[in-house]
Amino acid sequence: MFVILLVFLGLYFFGKSTWDGKSKLTVAVAKDNGDVVLVNFDPSTRFISSIKIPKNTQTTVTHELGIWQIGSVWELGFSEGYKGELLSSSAMKTFGIPVEAWSSGSFLNFVDGNVFLGLITRDTNLTLKDKIKLSRLILTTGSSAREKIDMEDTGFLESTTLPGGAPGYIVKSGMPKSLMKILF
Repeated sequence: MFVILLVFLGLYFFGKSTWDGKSKLTVAVAKDNGDVVLVNFDPSTRFISSIKIPKNTQTTVTHELGIWQIGSVWELGFSEGYKGELLSSSAMKTFGIPVEAWSSGSFLNFVDGNVFLGLITRDTNLTLKDKIKLSRLILTTGSSAREKIDMEDTGFLESTTLPGGAPGYIVKSGMPKSLMKILF
C-alpha cells in the first residue's frame, strides 16, 4: 500500500500536466449518443459549466478533413490516428472556443462527482496529475456553482437542413456574450 502511495505521489509531483491548475480549462467530451459537451473549469471562480453541442451540428474538421457533423468527429479522429485531438481542435476551429483537452463520455461522470471513475478514464489527453487537480476542484465546487447549457438555446446555432437532407445546425457568427463570459 505504501509503495502505491509513493508511486502516486511521484507521478503527481514529477509527472507532466496539460493544465496549470490556475487558468480556465475546457475539455471536449464525446458522449456515447454522439453529442459533444464542452466542460469549462474555472478555478478562479470555482465554477464548472457544461455546454452541450448537438451531434448533428455542422463542424469544420481540422487536418483538411472537410465538413462533418460533430457527432462523427470522435470516431473519425480515432480512425485517422488523431484520437480525441481531432475533436478538440475541430471544436476550437468551428466555435472559436479555446479547447485544451479531450475525453470520452465517461468523463462526465467524473464531472458529476465520481472521482474514482475520472481517475481511471483512459480515452483522454489529461494526465493523472491533471485529473487529481480537477478532482480537487470538482469535490470543492457545490451544485450551485455548476451550470448546464444547451448550445441550441443560446442563439449561437441555427437550425437548417444539412447537405444530404438531414436536419441539423450550423454555427452563426458572433458568439453570444453569455458564452463568451464563461469560456474566456
